[in-house]
Parts: sequence; structure tokens; C-alpha cells
Amino acid sequence: MNKFRILSGHIFLQKLKNKMFLVSTILLLLAVTALIVWPTIQESFDDEDSKTKIYVLNQTNQDVDDTLKNSKLISYNETKKNIKSIEKQVEEGKADGLLVLKQKDDVNLLAELKTYESLSPEELQLVGQDITALNQSIVIQNSKLTSEQARNIFNAKVDIKEIDLNKNSNSKSDEDKQAGAFLSYAVGFLIYIFILSYLSMITNDVASEKSSRIMEILISSVSPSIHLLSKIFGVLAAGITQIAILISYSLGLLYLVGGDYLDLFKDVKEAVSISYFIFTIIFIVLAYILYLTMGATLGSLVSKVEETSQALLPPVMLVMVGFFVMFYGMVDPNSMIVKTFSYIPFTSPMVMPMRISTTDMHLWQAFLSAFILFLTIVIMFIFNLRLYQGSVLIYSPNSVFKKVKQAWSLTQK
Repeated sequence: MNKFRILSGHIFLQKLKNKMFLVSTILLLLAVTALIVWPTIQESFDDEDSKTKIYVLNQTNQDVDDTLKNSKLISYNETKKNIKSIEKQVEEGKADGLLVLKQKDDVNLLAELKTYESLSPEELQLVGQDITALNQSIVIQNSKLTSEQARNIFNAKVDIKEIDLNKNSNSKSDEDKQAGAFLSYAVGFLIYIFILSYLSMITNDVASEKSSRIMEILISSVSPSIHLLSKIFGVLAAGITQIAILISYSLGLLYLVGGDYLDLFKDVKEAVSISYFIFTIIFIVLAYILYLTMGATLGSLVSKVEETSQALLPPVMLVMVGFFVMFYGMVDPNSMIVKTFSYIPFTSPMVMPMRISTTDMHLWQAFLSAFILFLTIVIMFIFNLRLYQGSVLIYSPNSVFKKVKQAWSLTQK
């Protein structure tokens, strides 16, 4: 136990002092800073000149001033100038577009948006919504409705209240499910990035120690089981530390800067249950242990560091499958494929937290998935530990399968 504590502590401190760890942490913190602070900076520089300027040439007999109103992105300017002169201004960059309104028939409008450089999808969507609202307003005016009747038509909406007949389930609102989907995507992306990073790290470390013959010195001092455990928990502690730094910094910056992101975070926090956070932490830790165990064993099977990229292909594919299934589950979390992959140990750490936050599933399903993952880790660890004892001393250029067979035979002696 003392050797395990010393070796795992040494590996942990070594990773914290590693240049790649420091650089990656700084880059992640800079990315978070830019993501959180940029909207505030953008708002401080927003003015009329920064908006998308669109000239409106009204060739109808309708009044459009009251309907086409400026927004944060779009500035409408009605003009009576000649269409050719306005088009020339657009070409010279003095305006971003020309909106020509014509009367298609007695009811509908015909709108032509002329630009020299295409507008962004968000800007096009806003212009489309404004034109639709304008057309609806004209239709209502032509129908000779009172202002109160017109207001009732615009504000009319149907609220759908879903009533769950299953008394044993904890039904979530649509807003809670949307907030849960947003949070699950962030958590899934975090798991995806960090597993790939630390999986590659531990595999390369073991392969490097083996190829440089340092492994033989280490194995003579400590048993292969202690060495494997120390590697896994040393790298695991470094990964959890980096996540803790990232989350703490993000939350502190959110509360310091405020803005829309802070309101969104508060809404998500209120919408998601405490059980989601507990299970998410459990799945993150178990996923780390599972893939780090695989990475250390794969690193012990290769003879050269250059061979690690090929050895890492199977676990990388498993992580990618889990991420894509989670992404699909945000659209249809109750599909059979999502339910199935939420119980498969190699994909459940990303898929099951998404199901917890976006569906009305029972918590026993999350317990079952976590238990299957834990049981898989125990079985894989016992198998990999035995394999590791023989594989660290094999330097033959055989295929991976032959090395596995050879390493397993060495443990039988």
C-alpha cells in the first residue's frame, strides 16, 4: 500500500507539472473565458452602425413602419430612392441589403431581398419572421378587424399540458427536458474530450516506459499490479483535477460576469435534479477507470510508441459511438437504440446521464446501468491485471492477438 501511495502520488504530480497538462489547461480556460465573456464584450460595442442595415423599398399601398421594427441585429430603413441607386449602395458596402415589398395579390405580399454578400442564417431567419408578421398584419387589416381582435389573433396560442398516467414516474416539463438536454450535451462533450486525451496519455506512457526498458526496472521494484493501479489512479487524479479546475473557474467567471449565460445556468440548475449530478459524477469516474485500464493494457502490448495509435483505435471508436448515440438521443431519447446503448458499459457514461435528464425514466435503470459498468470494470481489471503481468515484458513484433496469447501463457507459469 505504501508503494502504491508513493508511486501514484509521483505519477499525479508528474502529470500536473507536465507541459502538455499546463498548456491544455490554459487553453481550455481561455476558451471558457472567450465563450462566457464575449457576449458581454459584444453588447458593449453594439450600436446602430454594427447592425445589419437593410433598405426597405415599399411598392405596396400598405404602411410597414409599425411592423418592421429594428432589432439587435437588423436595422430597417424605409426609402423612396431609385432602386438602381440603392442597389449600387449595397454593392459599395454602404448597406447590407435591399428589401423590395410588392403586392402579390389581394392578400399576400411578395418580398425580394437583394444582397451583395449573403446574410447569416440567423439574420435571414429574423428577416423572414418580420416579413411573415408584416403579411399577417396586412391580412388582418384587410379583414377589417378591430385592434383588439387583431391582438387576440396574434397572441392566440395553445398550451399543451402532458399528464403522465404512470403514478410511479417523476414527470418532467418540456422546459426541464430541454435544459437537461443542453447540460447533457456539455457533460457528454467533456467526457468525450477528456477520455480521448487521458486514454492516449496513459497508453503512450506505458508504451514509452516499455520501449525504453524502464519498465523492467520498475517491475523489479514493485509488482505489475501495483504499477498498473498506480498508473490508473495517478492519471485519474490528474484528469479529475483538470475537470475540477475547469468547472470551478467556469462557475466563478459566470457569477462574476453575469449575463444571459448565468441566467441559463440558473435555469438548468433548477430544472435538473440532484440525482442527475450524483449519477453523472459516478459515470464520469467509472468511465475514466474503464478506459484508463484499457489504455494501460494496450500500452503494455505494443513494442514501440509508434504502434499506440493503431492499438488505440478500438477504444477510440467505442468513445465515438457513445458520443454520437448521445447526440442522437437529444433528438429522440426514448428510441430503442438509445435505451440499448445506455446499458452497454463502453457507451453508458455518455448516454445514461442524457436519458436521466431528458426522460421520465425510473432511477433503478440508472442504478442498473452503473452496476453493469462497475461489474465490467471489475472483470476487465482482473483480466487486464493478469494480462499486464506478462505483457509488460514481451517485446516480440507479433500481432496484438498473438501477444495477448503469449502474455496470458506467461501468467500461467
